[in-house]
Amino acid sequence: AKPGAVCRHEFTVGKAGPRVFEVTARRNGSSLDAVLTLRKASGGKPLAQWDDVTNKVFVGTIPQGECDPIGRFDFTEPGCYVAEVTDRTGHGGKGYFWDMEVRPPEPDFEVYSTRSTLPLYRGRALSMDFAIVRKDGFTGPVTLEFPKDVRVRGNVITAGVDRITASVTYVGRKHLDLRSVKISARGKVDGRT
Repeated sequence: AKPGAVCRHEFTVGKAGPRVFEVTARRNGSSLDAVLTLRKASGGKPLAQWDDVTNKVFVGTIPQGECDPIGRFDFTEPGCYVAEVTDRTGHGGKGYFWDMEVRPPEPDFEVYSTRSTLPLYRGRALSMDFAIVRKDGFTGPVTLEFPKDVRVRGNVITAGVDRITASVTYVGRKHLDLRSVKISARGKVDGRT
């Protein structure tokens, strides 16, 4: 609420294990350039500190959202801890509001195409780029599935890869009119598709 303020949120960890900390501010129109610091409630050096998120995709996201920190910490013991939120620039006021979520990791992914249209002609291959946003530690492979009348090469985003270029060819017999095409992205998270 004031320039230079440090907002402290004390919480108890009852069981050891990983937790994800996510601050939402700029994505909701706040002026806050948040920095999130985690430490024991008894004080001492920070256990972790998170600042801006590095966005490797720049598709389907708000670039200002990079000012909202997201981090993961593996608690090795139960106890009392403190999460501190400050403004990177030391400013504050009514326009510096924020929310914070603390939760167990929920590994997931989103896949984006860098093209909104694709002019397909029978037998002619075209390149199509895809980018993946990996969330909460998801590292597994993802397979892109196209309609039956479209042949694709390079449709697997392997573990640890963030971008691919697939070769897409229409092999159907009918002339294609303008239409929407559903492309599915499938991966396994904790053993389930």
